[in-house]
Amino acid sequence: MNYGRINLVTDEPLRAMLLNWPGLVEDMVEGEVDQKDFQVEIYAPFIIEYLSLNRVYNKFASKSFRGGPFDVYRRETRLIPN
Repeated sequence: MNYGRINLVTDEPLRAMLLNWPGLVEDMVEGEVDQKDFQVEIYAPFIIEYLSLNRVYNKFASKSFRGGPFDVYRRETRLIPN
């Protein structure tokens, strides 16, 4: 397309799709960047603030892991206990 060879494609619907391709890729990349920004700037901080890793650990970790490396993640959160 950069060299004007798109005119060699005689199938009109295919040519239209090829011409639209860069814009579609740009839209997809923009959406991925927006999603990443949301996860890093909004979602992750919210989860870190309100999710008790201690509670997750106690509920789902196998008893064989108790006292293991997960203890470094124990901390207080704003989460109201049940």
